[in-house]
Amino acid sequence: MEKIEIQNKKPALSLAVTIDPLYNFTYHVSNLLGNINKLLIKYFYSEPLAQRIYVILCELLNNVVDHIEDKSSKCKVLLSINPETVIIKVKNKTNEDQFLKVKNYITTIKKIDDQKTYFSQIIAERRKAGLTGGLGFLRLIIEDTKNISVKYNKKNAYMTVISIIKSRSDI
Repeated sequence: MEKIEIQNKKPALSLAVTIDPLYNFTYHVSNLLGNINKLLIKYFYSEPLAQRIYVILCELLNNVVDHIEDKSSKCKVLLSINPETVIIKVKNKTNEDQFLKVKNYITTIKKIDDQKTYFSQIIAERRKAGLTGGLGFLRLIIEDTKNISVKYNKKNAYMTVISIIKSRSDI
């Protein structure tokens, strides 16, 4: 009987999901897509990396929910993982004002010197106002400041938010 050699190499994965139309696209769908991807990723990569990708993916998808311009349009999710890098792109139709709102938000957070203090202040302000939740995208930007970017295609009116992280084994 021939021995089968098992290689300890991590495969490259590319996943693409299109949701079309966005009429019933909610935070629950974001969570579901995040969980499906998490299960697949942790089969090949570490659970902490799968969890981090889950959080990023959910927050980027929740951003789509918050900025749906046209519910008859679609959202595209592209996830690419290899042993060195993870690239997550979430693309959806929006108007230029919504894009500028997201871009300015990301830019403003990136410019803050003491982001952790800022985050603590925002939490305190929200608690005073009786608000809970809604800080995931802010936290994501603070934790991955250098790794979050946003682009806009005026011709097609599509915004793409991109997160690029390392897929190190120590994550």
